[in-house]
Amino acid sequence: MLARSHAQCPTCVKTVRGPRDVGPLALYFWGPVWTLAAWCELRNDFRNFRVDRIANAMIAGRSFADEPGKTLADFISRVVKD
Repeated sequence: MLARSHAQCPTCVKTVRGPRDVGPLALYFWGPVWTLAAWCELRNDFRNFRVDRIANAMIAGRSFADEPGKTLADFISRVVKD
């Protein structure tokens, strides 16, 4: 199994900026922008980040194993549900 690395990147939400530890799950393209789907440790939930608004992303030097409720399959399941 391939481990995903945590990356620190600022949120694209204007009211909350600053570094976040996220577990990248997928990159996808919405017309003019690329988006990163990730598990956000700060929010303890899935979040989407516009790649063009991420500054100073870096690998945090640690990886994490899949946990129930935090996987790409869980993310897709939630998106389909909504």
